[in-house]
Amino acid sequence: RDFEVSTPLTSDPLEIEQEGEDEEELLACATCFSTIIYRDDILQEKISSCKEVVYPYELTVCDRDSWCYLVTDQQNHRFDLIRARSDPRQLHSSIRLVASPRADFTWFPGYAWRSAHCDE
Repeated sequence: RDFEVSTPLTSDPLEIEQEGEDEEELLACATCFSTIIYRDDILQEKISSCKEVVYPYELTVCDRDSWCYLVTDQQNHRFDLIRARSDPRQLHSSIRLVASPRADFTWFPGYAWRSAHCDE
């Protein structure tokens, strides 16, 4: 399953309980349920976007009001996207980054993006 970093995720956040720790909300791969990002990694604020290919809207994600985006990619596919800070070293082992960050055809001027793939 291919996805852009921070893109097609399950619509319902999963809650996991770790030994001796509080439950932590997260977004996971819809296919294998591997953790993609935790609630604290979601970037909630609205930023400038390319209006021709992006429709911003507000949505509650993991109990936080956040700005989400309906985006169109180069192949004219549409999907929902949230922005998140991420550290590639913390991605689940089944999720691999496909390429180097790219600044071309970006939805958010001044930001680069890259695809990721779930091997499950």
